[in-house]
Amino acid sequence: MQYRVDVSSQAAADLRNLFRYISDTLRAPENAYTQLARIRKQILSLAELPMRFRAYPKHFAGYPQVRIMPVDHFEVFYTVDTAQEKVTILRVIYGGRDIDRAFMP
Repeated sequence: MQYRVDVSSQAAADLRNLFRYISDTLRAPENAYTQLARIRKQILSLAELPMRFRAYPKHFAGYPQVRIMPVDHFEVFYTVDTAQEKVTILRVIYGGRDIDRAFMP
């Protein structure tokens, strides 16, 4: 079964900010392209077997069960809607960041 993968506006902003940080602040544009390509590849891989990554142990208001996929030093947070066969990418966060704070409204 193939799931549709949607990227939320917040996750898209996370990816843009990640790219800018690596490219501009760290002055490593080639690394920025490479890192984003790896993250995007893993995100798209969720179209098949999206339940293969663990559920995040905490609940976030407004979200059903959130799952977490590690990609290098980053964490991709997503939900799976089995009825609609849809994966929604919620956030892409640096692994060292306060995750609870990132999900605060």
